Amino acid sequence: MFEAAAIHVLILDGAGFHLPDGHADLPDNVRIVTLPPYSPELNPVEGLWDQLKDSLCNRVFTSLTEQRERIVSWLQTWWSDPRRVRSLIPDWLMVQANASSVTIIPVYQGGWYESHGTADSLNTAILRTCSKNP
Repeated sequence: MFEAAAIHVLILDGAGFHLPDGHADLPDNVRIVTLPPYSPELNPVEGLWDQLKDSLCNRVFTSLTEQRERIVSWLQTWWSDPRRVRSLIPDWLMVQANASSVTIIPVYQGGWYESHGTADSLNTAILRTCSKNP
């Protein structure tokens, strides 16, 4: 379901190549939240990169193709399991992200997946909630 009026929030690190909030090149319905410097605990993808590096370290690859195949294979385990992706986000961060609004991102409280089912239902719930809370 696509909501034309939905506000999209991107949370980015402070890399100089990211556009700042309000930049003329951004669509009107996109907001940028920039993380403070030196705050990997606020950036869940840092945990993903740490785990990926652990899976690649101390190995010798015979070619870049072999290394790429290993990376793709490793990432596919994340693409297929939303609970694994959610595990990158600490509960305290999820609670803080939702503190100023109704739940934007479901917090796993002993059974969200059991009571709601699949990744599709999670995505639908997030879209529904976000479109109601610009």
